[in-house]
Amino acid sequence: MSANWSESQVHGWITRGSPRDPERTALAGIGSERKFRLLMCAAIQRLWLLLLDPRSRRAVEIVQAYADGQATEAELLSAAGHAYEAYTESRAAGHEPALANAAYTAALPCPPCEPHVAALIVLEDCRAACQRNQHLGLDADQEREEHWRLFRCLFGLAFRDQPVDVPRWRSWNGGTVERLARAIYQEQRFGMLPILGDALEEAGCNDAEVLHHCREEIDHVRGCWVVDLLLGYS
Repeated sequence: MSANWSESQVHGWITRGSPRDPERTALAGIGSERKFRLLMCAAIQRLWLLLLDPRSRRAVEIVQAYADGQATEAELLSAAGHAYEAYTESRAAGHEPALANAAYTAALPCPPCEPHVAALIVLEDCRAACQRNQHLGLDADQEREEHWRLFRCLFGLAFRDQPVDVPRWRSWNGGTVERLARAIYQEQRFGMLPILGDALEEAGCNDAEVLHHCREEIDHVRGCWVVDLLLGYS
């Protein structure tokens, strides 16, 4: 684990306060731009039904594709421009602006917007949207903890004291584990993670954290640290 922060500190940074808190610069070293972009997408997609403008939705889809190397920087910039138009129009019309701003922020190039700062702004916007739409049964405090669970799903490897040795698991039974991980990632079939956990155990994995995460009853998302680890993604 980084000497710059503890898990409890990161929990506080993710769930409370302002993205402008200078102490949060320590988050810059916790993971890649790809991870932060996927975190932003996952947080916004939790509130997908509130994001009505197709330009905003398209921006989130482009961000996810860009994170996976399937969209260009030019496409990202174009998506950000259209998302900004959607945001300014939603403000002018008095509609829900927070999620529109989140979609725009997620698509901003890095630099100038640092990915960890953009992610914190997006999480704050998502909670603001929940606060504004309490009449729909949304709860901003509950969303804070959901954001922490998302963060742990993506960045869980950063909280380990010991590295994970995966090559022998990948090669077990003709590459069954790696094939399973790739199918889960590409098809977003995260409900198959318990099956992946069983395969890992059969392959000789006795790492309690890896097995627990595979079997944990949470909403796993693209960028899940165990799947990324098995596929060699950062």
